[in-house]
Amino acid sequence: MTDDNEDTQARILHYARNKFGDDIENLLDDPHGWFGTAPPGEVTAWFRDRRQLAQDLGLDFDAIVQRTGTEFERERLQKIEAKARAQ
Repeated sequence: MTDDNEDTQARILHYARNKFGDDIENLLDDPHGWFGTAPPGEVTAWFRDRRQLAQDLGLDFDAIVQRTGTEFERERLQKIEAKARAQ
C-alpha cells in the first residue's frame, strides 16, 4: 500500500470515528427523533448494527454512550434498547 493510500485510509477512519461519536451524541439528545414509531425489531436491529459498526471502527459503543451522555440520557437509551429487545 502506498503512503497516499494509507493517509487516505487514516483520514477516512478518523472521520468515521468522529461522525459515529457525533451520531451517538445526537441520539442521546433525542432518541425519539431517531426511532419515532419504529417497530421494536427495527430498533433492536439498529442497536445491533451500531454496536457492530463501533467494533469495526475500533470503538466501544457503551463507552461512547457513557462518556458522552448524562446519567438521564444513558438510562433513557438503555430503557429504549431493553424494551425493544423484550418485545
